[in-house]
Amino acid sequence: MNSKFLYILFVLVAIISCKDSKAPEATITQTEDAKEEERIVKPAIADPKKETEFEALLRSKHIALKDSILLTPAPCIDDFEKFFERFASDSVFQKDHIHIPLEKKYYDDPYESVEIITAYIYENKLPNYMDFSQDKEAMFKEVDKYYIEKECTDNRVVYKNMGYDNGIYCEYVFKKIGDKWYLTNILDLST
Repeated sequence: MNSKFLYILFVLVAIISCKDSKAPEATITQTEDAKEEERIVKPAIADPKKETEFEALLRSKHIALKDSILLTPAPCIDDFEKFFERFASDSVFQKDHIHIPLEKKYYDDPYESVEIITAYIYENKLPNYMDFSQDKEAMFKEVDKYYIEKECTDNRVVYKNMGYDNGIYCEYVFKKIGDKWYLTNILDLST
């Protein structure tokens, strides 16, 4: 008898605790021309300016939201943002702002081994252009979706392409040398 009572009590507590206590409650208001018994029920609207826990987490990871869809990271360092906008769109500027030799690390064969190869890329072997223009729309793609995450300090930014349910993972490390930003390392651990 005692165990049945405890079981029923446990089930009731579980049901009650599962109820969302933060859900907006309905408010009852009366129209001015309405009779006393006529009432309009309107749901309470949560404050749109109040940040949710999820939004706070994304902001802490430098990820911006638009209509609850991950877009691009929040601004990092003002002069880096201006630099990166030009770096992403101007191939000549991009080549001028790659530190030589560029260190690139990647898996030897992502399907067969976990050995990471380190290569040093010199000026004559640099790619023509690294395209960052799709990053803002990357979460809207049909396949190979990814989002951007940034780790920022005063003179170093790690710009990450993080796959969404796929094997994309690439870090671009930018360092401020003197008063200019340069791409110094690439870590491509995509599988």
